[in-house]
Amino acid sequence: MKLQWLVKPSLLETNELKSIGPSLKWMPRLIFFLFMKHFTIPMILINLQKLALSLLTDFWQMAKLDEYY
Repeated sequence: MKLQWLVKPSLLETNELKSIGPSLKWMPRLIFFLFMKHFTIPMILINLQKLALSLLTDFWQMAKLDEYY
């Protein structure tokens, strides 16, 4: 696609005004998609880390209890 744009810049200039309307309609969805992509994946990783830490602390507490009995 980039090669075609380099070959035909005049075609891009004429279609540029026509493509502004639909692109504005898609902008909120694109922003939402990028937002979700950049913020949900770290949140999932953070939640997995919290889960792993809580499981480790639970096992550690159970091991400490086993030492007393």
